[in-house]
Amino acid sequence: MAVCPRVQSQDIPNPPRVPLPITQSGEPLSWQVTQRDFHSETWEAAEAIPNPETNKPIIQRHKFVTLGSGLNFFDEQSQQFKPTVEKFELTPDGFAIAQYGPHKLIVENNINSATALDILCLDGVRLKLGPVGVAWFDPLQQTNYLLATIGNSSPELTSDNTLLFRDCFQAAHFRGSIRVTYRKVGISADLLVHEISDPEILGLSAFTRLELYTELTADSPIPSQTTFVIQNESNDELVRTMESPDLLTDSWLDFGAYKMPTGFGFEVNGNSDRRVRVGKRFMLTPDNRRILIEAVQWQDAKKSFAGISRSRTNELAAFGAGASGQKLKEAVGQTSPSLNRKSNSGIYASPGATLARLVPLRPAVKPVAAPIQQAKAKTSSKEPGS
Repeated sequence: MAVCPRVQSQDIPNPPRVPLPITQSGEPLSWQVTQRDFHSETWEAAEAIPNPETNKPIIQRHKFVTLGSGLNFFDEQSQQFKPTVEKFELTPDGFAIAQYGPHKLIVENNINSATALDILCLDGVRLKLGPVGVAWFDPLQQTNYLLATIGNSSPELTSDNTLLFRDCFQAAHFRGSIRVTYRKVGISADLLVHEISDPEILGLSAFTRLELYTELTADSPIPSQTTFVIQNESNDELVRTMESPDLLTDSWLDFGAYKMPTGFGFEVNGNSDRRVRVGKRFMLTPDNRRILIEAVQWQDAKKSFAGISRSRTNELAAFGAGASGQKLKEAVGQTSPSLNRKSNSGIYASPGATLARLVPLRPAVKPVAAPIQQAKAKTSSKEPGS
């Protein structure tokens, strides 16, 4: 998940202009920022150039404007724009706060929380969310299979602007972490996969996708979204294979001043050219659970996972198909649970249309004993993320 600010002007006054220092002709110019807003800076310099006719200097002004998302933030105390600082500050109770940017972020001391990430956008919109689980989705079988649910985990501060919830999923057959990064351009929450099984070996089809489910709180806004079908071989073959298939799509999510644009999966410290498109969907359950689905096509992504550990067991738990640890072949052989409109887990695209998915409820939240700690070592370079 990534949240990025939209470049736009703001009606916040700048401080009075300060006279520019004048440099003599031939000397290096003394550049100064004379105006700022959230996404731009105006730089100016003045130079005294001799007039050969009058022998009096002519003051020549130079000016350029730099543009970039989130360059500055408005400091309420000084009532001035200041450069954004990509940095978390830690609180005594283990929370992490990033507040020196146009968007503010509070990260709780437990990733297993409905408000694990609390984002205040520059237009006042507030998004509160937290991951709930990871699953395989097989569009050919029209159902999903649970890989893991989120667990109770405290973060490590691995750099000034990065937090890592290490091994934060509950599962015997999947290992993964959540990495939260605060940048000028926005906020990202990445799934880092350390151990996983090949879904085809487990009996799922070649069309299978890896999906991450994140839930937003009921008071978070519903975005407008522009959706398009991702062009890839799996989608093309799926269209030829079945009627009305659930294709891999991506949505541009618009929350106002903030957007969730197109994202990509990639290898951490690996081949930067090997990227896969991450498809997003924002859906509502019948009881108004706000769910963000992020998915990668396994056929496109599995090369990036070739170097990591394989699960030590070929077992999965199907949503609604029994307890964790049930063999996948047994689970696949069962009828997938019906999506009852009174269920709090079935996801619907619109009235009368269904998506064959069940999203797990958040596990019980338990206090974490360890506060945020400064990490002594970063995540292994062999651990790819998506």
